Amino acid sequence: MPKLVLMPTLDNLSRDEVEAYIETVRAKRMVATLEFFQTKNRKVELRQSKIGQRIQGKLDMLEKEIDRLEAAENKVSTRLAEIEQLKHEFDATGEEYEEVEEE
Repeated sequence: MPKLVLMPTLDNLSRDEVEAYIETVRAKRMVATLEFFQTKNRKVELRQSKIGQRIQGKLDMLEKEIDRLEAAENKVSTRLAEIEQLKHEFDATGEEYEEVEEE
């Protein structure tokens, strides 16, 4: 962690020394600013990564649910075809029906 920079007494320093001190302070502040933004960006990247994982998990669940729906739809279609076939058979047997007159 960077050390705390306290304001020195500048009365005894020459102009060049004061300017050098100011440049040192600026450089330290720039490093601190850079570290701040790098840390902030890492947090954003981590959050995006976690959200991306959650999205992928939800997409995987959706894919499984769609597969189950397609399987159910196939079962319903098969069952409907069986019912229609049985109905045709039923209608066909009705045509074979012969009325018998009672005496």
